[in-house]
Amino acid sequence: MGQMWYLINLDSQEIATYGKLAEWFWFEDFHEIRQALRIRRLPDDVDLWLAKGTRATQRGPLLTLPDEIICMIYAELSDSDVSILCLAVTCKDLLALGKPHILRHLRHAGATWACGRIICVGEYLHELNDLPSGMLTAQEEEAIKAAFDDDADSDVDGASMHGRLSFWEYVQDTYAQNVSGYNTRCSATEKVFKIDWRSWCRRPANEQRDYNMVDKLLEPGSEFGLNHDLDVLCNISKGECVRSAALNMPKAFTIGHALVSQVCWSTDPSCSMYIEPEFERKLVRGRWAGDRFCLVTEDTMPELPGGAEWRDVTAEVHELLCHLHNQNPWVLEDEEKD
Repeated sequence: MGQMWYLINLDSQEIATYGKLAEWFWFEDFHEIRQALRIRRLPDDVDLWLAKGTRATQRGPLLTLPDEIICMIYAELSDSDVSILCLAVTCKDLLALGKPHILRHLRHAGATWACGRIICVGEYLHELNDLPSGMLTAQEEEAIKAAFDDDADSDVDGASMHGRLSFWEYVQDTYAQNVSGYNTRCSATEKVFKIDWRSWCRRPANEQRDYNMVDKLLEPGSEFGLNHDLDVLCNISKGECVRSAALNMPKAFTIGHALVSQVCWSTDPSCSMYIEPEFERKLVRGRWAGDRFCLVTEDTMPELPGGAEWRDVTAEVHELLCHLHNQNPWVLEDEEKD
């Protein structure tokens, strides 16, 4: 029958997707994962807004305060809602002062998986000590072992759990089943602006403008436009990267497929796909499982400690993806015909 696979972020304790691997690997575009991994930067729109038109003189008391005080006000606003953005779009002076705070908000609200430990764990992984070495913190190991010890029949040291609570069951019971940051974007903005779309066209033009500016700032992916060929998946833990432009795969494949192909981990090789033994271990004992990742562009790749150079492993990842595609060619036939 095959095992269930859970794509999870250990740091945010979230499940992105789950099911038999073949049932979701081929049919996901991993849009939410890619957005949650992407290190945000300010949209170009901000500088365009500042450069366009004239700068009106503001006579209100707020802008009589020193810039340092206004920055302190920004710093006190919550990262979890759109208050920072609403203040910033009030006028050009506040927008100019607010640029670093807008960026702080975007990175808090958007890149919720960036630099997190990611693994796609299989249901048949029963032994806690069969997880990738050093993946869990001491506190996480204690929490998991405590859950195992709640079962009177479980091994106290968590070394043998066949027939008892397993790691994937612990994940299933305790992790949230979503990727945070994007499902609430529209509703949060609409709540602030008290949107009633039936009468929205009759609202004052300045309100519509402010809403459109805030919505643009929150738009996922706006910082890089639509050219995902520029994407680079960075494994921060190992100093390795995969370049989307060099993958040269059918259009249904994304950088998300490259990620998942490297982070699967289970004791059992069952993956509901046709795969040769040489590649089977590469897939189900992924050498990136539990590592930390981010998604950037070539000109924004982070620096590695000690000035180390990034190692491009696109060719190795491409080889595995090609094998999976060649062994299961019917899966993406419809997508390739479009």
